[in-house]
Amino acid sequence: MGLREIKSEINKLNKEELIKHISELYKKYQPVKEYFDFYLNPDEKKLL
Repeated sequence: MGLREIKSEINKLNKEELIKHISELYKKYQPVKEYFDFYLNPDEKKLL
């Protein structure tokens, strides 16, 4: 599945479904957790 198909499927979801999926990814995958942690609180020193 490519990015175009993923975007198409994401556009079909409502806000609650998106929050559920993102929350699951955050809990399951460390790189996703690190991405969102940095997105919400950018600390370059801690990242390095």
